[in-house]
Amino acid sequence: MVRPKAAFYHQSVTFGPRFKVVTCESDVRGVEHAPRDASRHKQPIQRREQRHRSRLHTDSSISHPDRAPTRSGFIPVVLNIQILRGIAAALVIWVHAQELIVRDVLPHSIKQFGYGGVDLFFVISGFIMVHITKNRNINIFELMKKRIYRIAALYYLFTLAALSAILLKGLDNGPMVDIGDTIRSLTFIPFEKEDGRLYPIYYLGWTLNYEMFFYSIFGVSLLFHKHIRVAFISIILIILSIVGIFIENLSDHGVLAFFYTRPIVLDFVVGMLIAVCVPVPGRSSNAVPWWGCLAVGTAWFVFGGEFFVIGSIPVAPPTDTFFRFGVPSGLIVAGAAGLERSQTRIGTALMQRAGDASYSIYLSHYFFVASVIAVVDQLALGDPLRLLLAPITTMLSIAVGFCTYHLLERPLAGDLGIYRRFWRHGRATVKSKEERISDG
Repeated sequence: MVRPKAAFYHQSVTFGPRFKVVTCESDVRGVEHAPRDASRHKQPIQRREQRHRSRLHTDSSISHPDRAPTRSGFIPVVLNIQILRGIAAALVIWVHAQELIVRDVLPHSIKQFGYGGVDLFFVISGFIMVHITKNRNINIFELMKKRIYRIAALYYLFTLAALSAILLKGLDNGPMVDIGDTIRSLTFIPFEKEDGRLYPIYYLGWTLNYEMFFYSIFGVSLLFHKHIRVAFISIILIILSIVGIFIENLSDHGVLAFFYTRPIVLDFVVGMLIAVCVPVPGRSSNAVPWWGCLAVGTAWFVFGGEFFVIGSIPVAPPTDTFFRFGVPSGLIVAGAAGLERSQTRIGTALMQRAGDASYSIYLSHYFFVASVIAVVDQLALGDPLRLLLAPITTMLSIAVGFCTYHLLERPLAGDLGIYRRFWRHGRATVKSKEERISDG
């Protein structure tokens, strides 16, 4: 077999949208090559391609939990949405870090906007679930199993830590843990922990009750045609929020009816509609309108408290936040998704890493912030130092969340690489010491 007379013969191998390797055979003019020579040349490239894709799939399922398995591989993460996840986690930390400040010295808008971190999380959840299932053949049970396991595994660890703290605190006063409350906490069923306070044993788990409720409805919708899934879920959540208008207190119809008919459930609807209207990836567009959308959403998010009041019902947590934080969160997510289509980033690589670790940051920060508050109270620090410590504690909580992500969340997802590296390093250290002793 004689190849055409050409100066170069090119063969390209594509690994993905950002990876392309081009190999060339220089000056093959007039040289005969048997078929086995060509196949021998291709085999190393094919093996490299297989190894690369295998590595991408393994890494993405752990570090990017929103890459869902499909028959064609893995769905790429929307990087701007990951950045927003990190911002949402920081906002929630800010709410609790403010407890360091005893005196009322912060402006109302600065104090309150941290509460919107939960709404931003919920809008992102709605967006992500549609993004990873739209127009794709999804293994329903595998997808739901992975998402439930990802939430439950780490949450159970922190619930166990909270239970331990409660038991230690109650050694002198008798047991303070109710078995029924423990079961309801672990099964994501809301209950009234104290008068007017709908929190599980680990305080932060109330948001996960809403997440699991949304996932349950979404899982049912996957049994239907892809074109009616979003409409099916949206109708259910809108009806629930309308019913909630007539349920003004817990005593009307019980905790479950009150909890799942709050306006905050509409955040998921907003996120899903954004994923439908602003699909990513999509046709590239002008970035200016999306920057405008992001700016309007941010201004509303920060200063909307002048027009929309939250906490009108004396029940905690506050869940009447849809117009105060849910709608601006939708504008922010829509702007971020649109800018993704324009190949524009809204943050840094470090902020993206914070988004990857956002769940660990969210669950771990409360223990750290509570510890700092306890130490500060013991030291009786003054107001200026407390005011300075609030943002510092927020940043340190994010660092603790990164550690939690690498030491707990990733290993729970099956990535034991960090412990293998510790083990290899320890063995190498011991071996080098033994060699020095034997030589000495």
